[in-house]
Amino acid sequence: MRGELSAEHDLSTEQLFARVLDDLRHPADERLGALIALHDRPTREVVERSLVLCASEDPFDRIVGLRILRELGHRTVDRRVMWQEIEPTVARMAAGDPDPDVVRWAITCFAYQPGGPEV
Repeated sequence: MRGELSAEHDLSTEQLFARVLDDLRHPADERLGALIALHDRPTREVVERSLVLCASEDPFDRIVGLRILRELGHRTVDRRVMWQEIEPTVARMAAGDPDPDVVRWAITCFAYQPGGPEV
């Protein structure tokens, strides 16, 4: 699906965040277009908004933030540089989030990063 541009790629970042929060509440539907569009948009705004979700009291929001950060990147962006900003939050969540699903998603983030897991 990454090779095809979906209609979601034309949405604003704000619209994509609203869509992904709604889409991921219905996992059986596998509506992932907004999530994939955010993965392809490695901007400061996407990183910051994802980190805000990671700090939420709601485990669902934390998981959504992690799912966005996990595969965030673009061929024109050095993921290692971006990962330096994201890694401390993900490591903290992997080591001690009270929700086991959040811990699982945090751990999976490390497998997607350059150089592999460091936790």
